[in-house]
Amino acid sequence: MLLVLAVAVQALAPGGSVMLAWPLLAASLTCALVTAVGGTRDRRIAMVLTGFVALAAILVTAQLGAWGAWVFAGLGLGEPAILAVFALLATPALLPLAYDFAGSRWAKISAGVAAGLGVGLIAYGLLSDGTAVRPRLTSASHLADLSTGEAWRVAPASRLDAWSRVTLEDGGAKPVQRPYPPLYRDPVWMAPTRDVPIEGPGLVIQKAGDRLLIRVTPTPGAEVLTVRVKPSGPLNEARLNGRPLKLDSAPGQWSTLQYHAPDPNGVTLSFTADGPGAVEVTAVELHEGWPRGAAPPPAKPPGLMASALSDKTLVMDRAALAWTAQSDAEGLEAANP
Repeated sequence: MLLVLAVAVQALAPGGSVMLAWPLLAASLTCALVTAVGGTRDRRIAMVLTGFVALAAILVTAQLGAWGAWVFAGLGLGEPAILAVFALLATPALLPLAYDFAGSRWAKISAGVAAGLGVGLIAYGLLSDGTAVRPRLTSASHLADLSTGEAWRVAPASRLDAWSRVTLEDGGAKPVQRPYPPLYRDPVWMAPTRDVPIEGPGLVIQKAGDRLLIRVTPTPGAEVLTVRVKPSGPLNEARLNGRPLKLDSAPGQWSTLQYHAPDPNGVTLSFTADGPGAVEVTAVELHEGWPRGAAPPPAKPPGLMASALSDKTLVMDRAALAWTAQSDAEGLEAANP
């Protein structure tokens, strides 16, 4: 199965086939060696085979772990499931460890020691402090919620390192873990901070006949613009700037569109909305650096490296619209929730 997948990836995306070919090659070589030697009763040969297979498994797992970390860092900390793919890719290289090279308890002990060393190395990589050569990832950003007038310092990590804790405790506030929907559906570390004047995206919701229009205009310098929509009822015939768009807009659920280097003229989403209903819309901009007027965070130590949204400013605004089926004018209401 892995061979078929590797051939398919080689044909469609040659650059990505190495991630499949490398563990497959290592697993094939170790399996060929084990099969050639067979069920030897020589303990010395069994020990050598166990060591060779374990070394190949450790190298494959380490390389896939590095690739997984790079992909994880590139996609962002909100996509941890991608690591499971690389764990599955390492499985073929680990399977030969289950082969009984000899009817001796020493072979099993050796395999167990090798597995323990592998787990220990992984734990060391996860728990050890970073260095200037191999810094650990950290992240802290400024969040301005224009709909509430509140400002926060946010860190998405499961536990705070010394730098992110000091950064979030600006002004003496203690960070707590909490969700902040729809931006953060899972709990993140948050601490209130001083609100400073920040320009946000333009957000307008209109209802014209049976057509719902949502227009978002980014501010100059916005790196990323994210639009999230939650309708109370079904929205059909989605269009983006007049072009058909496939967008899941299930009632009561948030749908997300994200634009990198957004058009300064903005984007317009439109839907067909029959009958009475309501919609909530959230627009989030991402800007480089901390906002003007906010106290900058302390310098990072050599063992830490910024990742994901670290040292960036998120500007969020929200609006809502409710309408009735009586007429275009009646029941029209747009306000911050």
